[in-house]
Amino acid sequence: MGGILLVLALQGGLALALDPVKAVTQYVRDHWGLREGLPQLSVTDIAQTPDGYLWVATEEGLARFDGVRFTVFDEENTQGLRSRNIEALAVGIDGALWIGTIGGGLARLKDGVVTPYGAPQGLPSEVVSSLLADRAGDLWVGTESSGLAQLHAGSWRRYGASEGLPSGEVIGIENGPDGSVWVGTTGGLARVTNGAVQRYAFPEATLGITALREDHGGHLWIGVRGRGLYRLQGERLEPVAGLGTSTVLTILDDSDGNLWLGTDTGLRRWAGGRLSTFGPKEGLADDTVLSLWEDGQHALWLGTLGGGLARLRDGDFTTYSQEEGLPHDFVRSVSEDARGDLWIGSRGGGLARLREGRFTRWGEKEGIPHPFVYSILSARDGSVWAGTHGAGVVRMRPGGSVYERVPSLPNELVRGLYEDRAGSLWVGTEGGGLSRWDGTRFQQYTSRDGLANDAVYCMLQDRHGDLWVGTNDGLSRMHDGRFDTYRVADGLAGNQVRSLYEDATGALWIGTNAGLSRYHEGRFTAFWRKQGIADAVFSILEDGQGHLWLSGNRGVVRVRRSELESVAAGRAARVRSRLFGMADGLKSPECNGGVQPAAWKARDGRMWFATMRGVAVVDPARLRAVAPPPAPVLEAASADGRPLDLGAPALVPPGDGRLELSYTSARLSQPENLSFTYRLDGFDRDWIEAGPRRVAYYTNVPPGRFRFRVKACGLDGACSAEATSHELELAPHFVQTRSFAVLCLLGVGLVLWSGHRFRVRRLRAHEQELQGHIDEALSRIQVLSGLLPMCAWCKKVRDDQGYWSQIETYIREHTQADFTHGICPDCKDAFITGQRQ
Repeated sequence: MGGILLVLALQGGLALALDPVKAVTQYVRDHWGLREGLPQLSVTDIAQTPDGYLWVATEEGLARFDGVRFTVFDEENTQGLRSRNIEALAVGIDGALWIGTIGGGLARLKDGVVTPYGAPQGLPSEVVSSLLADRAGDLWVGTESSGLAQLHAGSWRRYGASEGLPSGEVIGIENGPDGSVWVGTTGGLARVTNGAVQRYAFPEATLGITALREDHGGHLWIGVRGRGLYRLQGERLEPVAGLGTSTVLTILDDSDGNLWLGTDTGLRRWAGGRLSTFGPKEGLADDTVLSLWEDGQHALWLGTLGGGLARLRDGDFTTYSQEEGLPHDFVRSVSEDARGDLWIGSRGGGLARLREGRFTRWGEKEGIPHPFVYSILSARDGSVWAGTHGAGVVRMRPGGSVYERVPSLPNELVRGLYEDRAGSLWVGTEGGGLSRWDGTRFQQYTSRDGLANDAVYCMLQDRHGDLWVGTNDGLSRMHDGRFDTYRVADGLAGNQVRSLYEDATGALWIGTNAGLSRYHEGRFTAFWRKQGIADAVFSILEDGQGHLWLSGNRGVVRVRRSELESVAAGRAARVRSRLFGMADGLKSPECNGGVQPAAWKARDGRMWFATMRGVAVVDPARLRAVAPPPAPVLEAASADGRPLDLGAPALVPPGDGRLELSYTSARLSQPENLSFTYRLDGFDRDWIEAGPRRVAYYTNVPPGRFRFRVKACGLDGACSAEATSHELELAPHFVQTRSFAVLCLLGVGLVLWSGHRFRVRRLRAHEQELQGHIDEALSRIQVLSGLLPMCAWCKKVRDDQGYWSQIETYIREHTQADFTHGICPDCKDAFITGQRQ
């Protein structure tokens, strides 16, 4: 049957399912293998839990994917998981992940705890082949040889041959109508309703059912071994033509109603009654597709037999390249004509026209004198002008059948074509300056006439009628036939001027090799990377929502014009811009410039950009809304190298205060655009900007109670609605406790008291010693008191008995003092005087 081109996409935010119009080659394809952390290349099943994680079943363990990294769970590192050979996955209505293994029975993962189910719990076999969590909350388990088991309210019920099951080897289980369950086995099809098994005797099904799926419309699709695909119509099976002898191994109907088939000959899509193929030729790593899953953002995930995990997603940009029929990938120029056809000039493919999804090429055989077409002009009279690399300018008349070459250009390497309001054609050349075509000949303007440089890249006539000319060394303005030139010294961001655009306010926007410039009311303002603008600006377009679109070496940048104006007025320091690249549908992030026009805004509002790998188009009015990132998940935490339990507030034993907290946000779409900010309440004064880093480190955290909080934010500044938090308490060492402080105070007090007591004792002892000395001295002193009679003449003293004695004798007898005799100076003088007389 005829093939509609396959649609494979991932939405960048909240959007509809995969666009059925795009060709498979126009969709973003991502791949993960061993190098990216996948434990094994055979992916048997895929599921996504409500927290956003993608779970991948392999023969070497269960892998959890957050969009950036895989975390592998097996029987060695996960208690409760008894086999690493994972065969089937299912997500219950409570968000629990059910894991079916080969040889290890069944396991349930919920809130980080794995609960095993095996023969002791009533499971009929340790080999699980398929799983279904039905709408009522029951779990259905298909086994390799022991039939079907139903887990209901904690009890198991088994269905086998004696209950009417066609075979004990169950391949697929699917929800049916009115709470029933479809069961596909190697022996045929059956349906279980309220515990009763109804068997369908279809001869085709007896060959072995390999896949089941009931779509949104209630139709049951059945894969039969070696016989392709069937649809159940009433009481008969209706084959779907086009699959031949392929075996359908998995079936998925997406949210847009498309039916996807994983087969042993690649991925197929059934849509609108037509079948198309996506296999190794289109970039699939392996032609056997074992599992399919549509995630919450409508991306299609593929698990292959030996090619690992793949994802097919839609981007905001659609790129046309040689894969879609473009003559050459290296596109230099693009322009739309009066009819709405798109004209594309390439470096090696001549001139091409895109009309109603089909390309028509004009090369040397069709009259284009050179295969390098650098510039295109769709004139108002319907003619198309093409500037070539070395053969000057050629013109195609309306209707696209006749060419004529315009003679006598001063230089044959044409970089720019422009039509002014009077209908004059202006031609910019690589070394011949600027030329104006008057219909019969060219009038030339070069640096000798005041032009900044003879390599001319672009031209624009402003609302005042002046012609602006971008050159390899400055910007020139022609006014009344005279040139004024501006360079970096005058405020330009760079001297190589690649593009020009005048907005509705009359401001002139200038794209240069070093950034963007704005000329308004006689003043230049330059915008560089530090203001949020790319270094090189090849083209400038404006959409209907007030955004400028700038192409450059790293992709296409969208920035709001009002934010640039705020920077120019000094009200802001930088702008918020969004960079579109390969993740958004560009096949190469490098755009092309240095020619005119390198981009084009079509009449329908779409914007076309010349790139190194084709021409890319975006509809600014249909950009996918970017949803705020999901709340982060705290994956692991440790203190001083010891892991912490995340299930409850953590009590950390005494240590060095080293904390390590790992977190992530399970955003599968463009996770590289996420950034994180976190804070440890009670320790950090403010939020810490971590960028894309998914771990927080702390050292020397003192004892106390803390709360760790983390948020995820997108490029547009929108953050997760709530911060993920975790409480933890760091227990102090004994020396850090209040008791120790009290004991220290008591100890200091005791030492001080003891010292005081010792000093007091010493002082008292010293006092006693001094007192003893005093007492001893006093004991040696006899005090004379009262009136002592003394002779006025001889100086004798009368004692208590009335005797008169010499004073020396009295004192010696009444005290312990004694006398030594001598003569005083006065007596000595008197004695000597008396002798002389």
